[in-house]
Amino acid sequence: MENDIINKIRYELDRPIQSERQVVYLLAEVRKLLDHLCATSQYRSLRLYCNWAVHIKLERSFALSIVEKVDQLYSKLMKGPRLSKEEHDELFGIFAPDNFRQDFKSFLREQSLPISICQNDKRWAMFLSYYLRVIQDCPLVCESKKKNPKVLNKIVLTKHPDGQEAAKGIFPLISWAFYLNDQDKGSFRLNRIPRAVQAGSRKLHILQSSSGFLLGHRRDS
Repeated sequence: MENDIINKIRYELDRPIQSERQVVYLLAEVRKLLDHLCATSQYRSLRLYCNWAVHIKLERSFALSIVEKVDQLYSKLMKGPRLSKEEHDELFGIFAPDNFRQDFKSFLREQSLPISICQNDKRWAMFLSYYLRVIQDCPLVCESKKKNPKVLNKIVLTKHPDGQEAAKGIFPLISWAFYLNDQDKGSFRLNRIPRAVQAGSRKLHILQSSSGFLLGHRRDS
């Protein structure tokens, strides 16, 4: 079974990425192989981006760990970017596009599969451009069914549209929205682009973090 999956992945990797269908199929097979290998604690960034391409809602332990961590750190996030380096890396490292690329590369190498899709900048940009089209109108919902959360039990991740990322193969602004039993508890955004952002009457306060992200939160003016 694993050999069949590996051969399917190899077939896609040996061809140019030219469609959203290829990206979805490739990441679905990668996710399937991760499950067969029981690699639940490895390649967390790769697993997240695979999930985003093939699911719209996550409720299992992977999503639970994300929601619980944000639940613990919510007050710090909403008062401003005051996370320690360790807290920041634990929470946001999984979403770093560079970590996605590195996880994907390490996983392919471990399975003796071609790594040029991650090694070659042009191939990666092409892959990423089609991936972004896949998630363009598809928010990822991470929800915890655990009773008695401190502040929130659902996070919705949305690719913030500006119309340029997919065409250029660059990673976009990601909006995080927090909810407790479907009640809006606030939001903020992550990006690698050092720029100030205004959102209507809500201002996004930003800070360059150690891993290259920008952190921020929105509050009524």
